[in-house]
Amino acid sequence: MARSWAAYILPVVVIAGGVAVYWHKEGGARPSPEAARAEQAVGLLEGLKPGDTIEQWAVTKMFVSQSHTGKPQLSVELTSGDVGLTIWIARKENADKPPTTTERYALSYGDQRPLGAAVPQPVIDKIVTALAERVRRNEHTAPVPGGL
Repeated sequence: MARSWAAYILPVVVIAGGVAVYWHKEGGARPSPEAARAEQAVGLLEGLKPGDTIEQWAVTKMFVSQSHTGKPQLSVELTSGDVGLTIWIARKENADKPPTTTERYALSYGDQRPLGAAVPQPVIDKIVTALAERVRRNEHTAPVPGGL
């Protein structure tokens, strides 16, 4: 009886050991495609990442999304207190009349949260300008974030 039980345990131990070796060799879990794209955006944005602040606004999320025309864009979600705002960064050729551009990218903004929240235009302009400055300094050396 003890011998038959061991016949089931041994293969489980061997498989678990193989998984552990593979996991160690491959460096653990792979990031999601969205996380990998956000990581690439960090280079374009001069190291800015979720948890950091820009113009006293906290970066809460960065991810690739689709614009209203179906084109890819990097969404940078920001919050200040209970108010949120999104800045979108797209390749220039994928943008439709953006308020701010660099040589290769276009920046626009919207999605003020909660619905009806009013972020003063000078505050939005400061944030967009600060992000555009980061993009300008890095757009020729940083890789294009995946998905854009």
